[in-house]
Amino acid sequence: TEYDFLNDALEYVHNNGCILTASSGNTGSDIDYMRRGPGGMDAPITIAASNKYSMPTSWSTGGNSVEFMAPGEDVPVIEPNNRYRLSSGTSFSAPFTAASAALLMILFPNETNIQIERRLESTADKCDLASYEKMFGYGIIDVIGASGLDRSTSADIQLAEGKYIGEAEISISVPEGCQVYYTINQTYPSKENGILYAEPFILKDDTTIIHTVSYSEDCLRSDYVSKTYSIYTEGTDEMFEIGTDGIITTYNGSVTNLKIPDIINGIKVTGFKESLFSSAKLYAVIFPQSVKTIPSKLFYGNKTIQRVEGVGVTDISAQAFYSCTNLYEVNFPEVQTIGEKAFWNSTGLSGINFPECTYIGKSAFENTLIRYAYLKSVETICFRAFYKCKCLYDLYVPNLVELRKESYIGGTWQGASLAFEEGKVSCVIDMKNLEELSYGAFYSSSVKRLEFSNVKKIEGMPIELCKEPTYGTITVALPSTLKSISFDEVPLDDADENINYLYSYKVYGSKGTFAERWAKENNFEFVEITPETAIITDLPDEYYSYMRTLEADIVGFNRIYQWYGTNTGRYNNAQLLQSGDKKSFDPNEHKQYRYYFCKVTSKDGEDSELIEITTRICENKSYTYTPPTSNGKVTIATPSNRYLKYGEKTTLYANATNLPEGAKIKWKIVDGRGVTLEPSSTGLSCTVTATVDGDAVIEAYLVDKNGNLLKDIDGKAIAAREGISSEVNPWMIFIWYFKRIFGLI
Repeated sequence: TEYDFLNDALEYVHNNGCILTASSGNTGSDIDYMRRGPGGMDAPITIAASNKYSMPTSWSTGGNSVEFMAPGEDVPVIEPNNRYRLSSGTSFSAPFTAASAALLMILFPNETNIQIERRLESTADKCDLASYEKMFGYGIIDVIGASGLDRSTSADIQLAEGKYIGEAEISISVPEGCQVYYTINQTYPSKENGILYAEPFILKDDTTIIHTVSYSEDCLRSDYVSKTYSIYTEGTDEMFEIGTDGIITTYNGSVTNLKIPDIINGIKVTGFKESLFSSAKLYAVIFPQSVKTIPSKLFYGNKTIQRVEGVGVTDISAQAFYSCTNLYEVNFPEVQTIGEKAFWNSTGLSGINFPECTYIGKSAFENTLIRYAYLKSVETICFRAFYKCKCLYDLYVPNLVELRKESYIGGTWQGASLAFEEGKVSCVIDMKNLEELSYGAFYSSSVKRLEFSNVKKIEGMPIELCKEPTYGTITVALPSTLKSISFDEVPLDDADENINYLYSYKVYGSKGTFAERWAKENNFEFVEITPETAIITDLPDEYYSYMRTLEADIVGFNRIYQWYGTNTGRYNNAQLLQSGDKKSFDPNEHKQYRYYFCKVTSKDGEDSELIEITTRICENKSYTYTPPTSNGKVTIATPSNRYLKYGEKTTLYANATNLPEGAKIKWKIVDGRGVTLEPSSTGLSCTVTATVDGDAVIEAYLVDKNGNLLKDIDGKAIAAREGISSEVNPWMIFIWYFKRIFGLI
């Protein structure tokens, strides 16, 4: 095909030293479903667009294939007659990156294209990409950082970022010989748009991101330093009316960042009147810990609210934040139930994380722009809960049990879920506890990969509706518990001769199961899950800290992921670091190891054999060894015999004091020859046997629980030595064998 021809050509060019850049696109969707151009291919660096706030633009295409962002919104573009106009698009982001790469190739002519690309990766500005994890790569291109040229010393904003009540004084330390510029309007500062820092300033009743940059005469600008401050005003009795039951019935305050007090007029706050804040001009609210329920329509249609927090809240009622289009931060860590249309059309939300939530109501997040949903405890998701979430790329629902169904009003389905209809879920969706996949759950949602461990019935195998052909096949893992499958039906109002209906699957499963028969009857590819076939994408050979996490992309059933660390580069004697259902692993939390790998167990039903899959070993290239120190001490007792004849043995005994937990004694020959060593399992003794003529120096030394050499505060190994001599001639060897044959030794 033309696609394959272009892909091969670009691979050839890249393999011969060129650096290629490609625009991701301006669809606002996932590039991994739009493999029609270079941006979806492996050889080019794929670039998305950032705005003046150094964040992804709303229309920029993201996805796993995207590696960087570069300016792409309101870019000055030259026109005839010496004029400029502002233009937007990822087509402007790719040239920024190409120019950066070209500059680096001039500065570092002996580096390969791969090394130049690594420079760009390791120095990219991470910005605030927590809400866009895996969608926009390493961050924004930073050509100054990649160049390695001298930069001015960064300023330091002295107050710790966080929440403050009342006001906060901001002081910035100015490096010697520098001028510091700052902004408080979310843009990144320069000499042109920044405020020259001269003295401390006060923040009140607002949330402010302060960005700083330093300039000096001899160097380029510094790195940006940023901190976020949320300044709240504590509510007073005069701002509220409260009933004897603790329900607040009236709010007449004028502050924008409100911390609602626990006690008002001597009454403990327990809740709020319905629709209380629907028209209040509030930007941020902290609820008292005594409040357990957010009532119906509390912020219904509010267009100013941006952030809400309530550490004691367990229930969010219907339409509580209905169409709050500027709401972008929600922090309810204990919430357990979310009611019908609770966040309907709250398009400011970029993601949700409710770790304790077990129930998501009907249309709760319908028509939002969330990019991720982390719901590790959710068991029930109701009808159209995530309907038309067209930016939902990352979904984590490991304990999902039920996709609740309703009749599809106005359509042809009777009893459908439509939970994720018209979404863009491009991640791996593992629903290990789900036993029935309802009709329409992922209808027209561009789902990429579904994995089940205990499903018994699939009423609606996903299909994709698209007016242009996509690149791919849906990958599904189907267990031995599965007994029936039906495809999603196409409602009459969707029937269109110009629409492609995607029915292409790659099925992973066990031999001799219904899944295998179904795949072969429908001419779909079937892959038996084995230790060799289960690894979809192996760990990279090398890890760098800017890569953030490692991921064991392994298909299977009821999987347990066990992550190991080692400093030897071998599988044996590795240390278990993390175990559970998390496929991702952060090496930055285990920096004491140089190598990592993952063992994954897969079991398809109670009667099947356990399959163990092991990834390749990945080397942490950001690893720097710091020798552990100790005040421990080791000594060797004087041996009974230092002079051995052939075959004779003596035992050396070591004694250690002040050992750290898990430390051990090891033995080795550090100089000479003539003997062999047999350390005991405890390390407290070592048998020495004479083998040839010679003198040997034997050392007992200390290692920590990870096998690293222990050193004292002066950096010297904690060890002790003893000398042993051996004497051997041919008659000794003959006599020794004679005694051995006749059992005399």
